[in-house]
Amino acid sequence: MKNIQLIQSFSQKNILVLGDLIIDEYIEGYCSRYANEANIPIMDVEKNTRKLGGAGNVAANLSALGAKTTLCAVTGDDFPLSDLETLLQQSKIHTGEIVFENDRTTLVKTRFSIEGNMFYRVDRGTTDFINKKTEEEIIMFLEKEATNFDAILISDYNKGLMTPAIIETLVKINEEHQMFIAMDGREYQKYARVGLSLITPNFKEASQLVKNNNFKNRLEDACTWGKKLYEASQAKLCALTLDKDGVMLFEKDKYQYHSSTKHVERSYVCGAGDTFFAAQALSLISGSSLYQSLELANKAAWIRIQKKDSTVCTQQELLLADVQNKSCKLVNDPLHLKTILEQLRKAQTIVFTNGCFDIFHSGHVNYLRKAKELGDILIVAINKDDSVSRLKGENRPVNKLKDRVSILEALSCVDYIIPFGKENEDNPKQLIEMLQPDIYVKGNDYKQKKLKEKAALEKAACEIHFLPMVPHQSTTKIINRVQIAIPISLQKSS
Repeated sequence: MKNIQLIQSFSQKNILVLGDLIIDEYIEGYCSRYANEANIPIMDVEKNTRKLGGAGNVAANLSALGAKTTLCAVTGDDFPLSDLETLLQQSKIHTGEIVFENDRTTLVKTRFSIEGNMFYRVDRGTTDFINKKTEEEIIMFLEKEATNFDAILISDYNKGLMTPAIIETLVKINEEHQMFIAMDGREYQKYARVGLSLITPNFKEASQLVKNNNFKNRLEDACTWGKKLYEASQAKLCALTLDKDGVMLFEKDKYQYHSSTKHVERSYVCGAGDTFFAAQALSLISGSSLYQSLELANKAAWIRIQKKDSTVCTQQELLLADVQNKSCKLVNDPLHLKTILEQLRKAQTIVFTNGCFDIFHSGHVNYLRKAKELGDILIVAINKDDSVSRLKGENRPVNKLKDRVSILEALSCVDYIIPFGKENEDNPKQLIEMLQPDIYVKGNDYKQKKLKEKAALEKAACEIHFLPMVPHQSTTKIINRVQIAIPISLQKSS
C-alpha cells in the first residue's frame, strides 16, 4: 500500500489506549534578579501550559494521526475535572473508562524553563497500585469493550494502573480473540504471556531487558539482542529506538532493519517516543509492510521533535511530509496525483500545463520556468507517444516518452509529471477536471485559438495564463533546420 493511502486509512481505525495518565506541565519564564533572603535566582513566570502525558499523549498522537481514540486510565480527585475534560476534548479523545480515586493524587510532571532551556523537573502523584474497586471497574470495561477496537495500546510506566490482574485479563482476551496489542513503557517482561504484537523500548529499557549494561557501540551491540529481547518479552515485533541513531526492528528473535533518522538542529524530544509508538502501531494495523511502518513512525517522530509547542504529529503533517518528498516526479496514476494535490493545495498554488515536449529546447526551459513562477507546484502533463503521433504526424515523436520524461525530471521547476493521451483523449480536459489546478498555462500561440479544455477550466474556476514563446524556437523548426542541414553536409563531405 502506498504511503498516502495508508496514512489516510488511519481515520478508519478505532484504538483503545490503556495506561498511566500523566499531566505534563510546562512553566516558562526569565530570570533577572536574586532573592534577598537566600541569594538564589528568582524565576518570573511568563507562560504556564498543561498537556496530556503518558497514556494521554499516546492517545493524543493517535487522534492527531486520524484514528478514533478512546482512553482508559485512572487519576486522582485533586486535578480539576473540567481541566482534564478540556485537554481530552481538545485532543478529540473519547473517555472510555477514566476512574477518579479519592485517595489518589494525579500524576503531574512539571518542567521549568528559562529562555527556552529546561533546568528543573518536579514529579508528583500517587504511584501505588490502584485499589481493588478501580481494578474491577477497568477489568469489567476491558472484558465488555475490548473487542470493539482494532487494537489496544498500553502505556505502562509503573505508575500503578497495570496490575497483575489487569495484565492477566489481557492474556485471556488475546487468547480468545487474537487482537493487536502493543506496549510501550517499562518492564516488558511482565507482558510475556499476553502475546504482544509490538513493543517499542528505548535503548536504556532494552539494555535492562536483556541485562546488558556493558556495551561499546550501541548499534553494533543492539543488533545482536534479538534473541534475548524475544525471550524476555515474547513480542512478535520489537522496534528499538536509538534517538539520533534511528531505530532497529526485530521480528521475533531476528534482526530485520535499521532506519536512520534525519538530524534536527534544535530538537524537542519530550513525548517523541509516544509519537513513534502511535504511528508505527497505526501503520501496522492499517496493513503496512514492516519497513513501511518503521519509515512512517520515524518520519512522524522527526516531525514531532521539531515542534516546541506541540507533543503530536498530525495526519496532515505526515501526509505533507510524504508528498513533498519528490524523489520521483513521475506519477502515472491520475488518482494518486489527485490525492497528492489535495494535501498540497491547502497551502500552495497548483499550476498546470501540458505538451509533447519533443526535442527539448531553450524555449521549453524558459516556458516552464515562467510557468512555475506563477505558483508553488508545477504539474506537467505530457502526451504519450501514440498521442503525439496523432497530433503531429506518423514520424513523431522523435524522442520516446521515457526520454522526454527524463529531461523534464531533471528540471528543478517541475514538481510532478503525468503522461496522458489515450485514444480520443489527446486533450488534457479530463485531467483538468480531476486535478482542479488553480492556474493553467499555455504559450502565446494558443491565445487566438479556441481551447478545447476551456469548459473544464471554467468549471474548475482555473485562471488561464498565456506566456510569450522564444522566437524561432520550436520542435518543428528544429526538425526543418536539421533536414536542410543534412543534405548540405553530405554535399560538402563528398
